[in-house]
Amino acid sequence: MADIGASFGLVEQIANLGEGSLRKYVGATGARQFTLNSLLQVCTVLGLRVTFTVDEELTRRMKPQWEMRDLRMVHARRQPSLGPATLKRILKPAAAELGRRGGKARMAATTPEQHHKTKWAGTSKRGVSNEQRT
Repeated sequence: MADIGASFGLVEQIANLGEGSLRKYVGATGARQFTLNSLLQVCTVLGLRVTFTVDEELTRRMKPQWEMRDLRMVHARRQPSLGPATLKRILKPAAAELGRRGGKARMAATTPEQHHKTKWAGTSKRGVSNEQRT
C-alpha cells in the first residue's frame, strides 16, 4: 500500500470493508482469506482489473477431480415439510378426498355387476361373511 501512497484504512473505507479487515487479508499472518467479492472490491480501489481465462493444461489436470453430475438426481424435488399442527388439520380431509377420488375411479372402471361383488369384499357385518350373505 505504501507504494501507491494509500493506507489500509483508506482502502478499506473506499472498498466498503470492515475496519482492520484488509490487514487480515494481506498481512503476514494471513488470518483471513479473500472472498471473491472482497478481492474485486480491493482491486477496483487499487485500479486493477481482473480477467479470468481458461487454462487448458490446468483444466486437463483438474477434470478428473471434478464431481460429475448424477443424472438420476437432476430432477429430484424436495417435499415441503409440514408442521404437526398443519398435518393434524389437513390429514383427515386429504385422506378422505383421496379415498373419494379412488372410489370414483374404481366405479368408472367397473360394471354394475362388479360393483355389487366388490362393494363389501373382505368385510363382514355382524359375523356374517360375504359367502353366507349371497
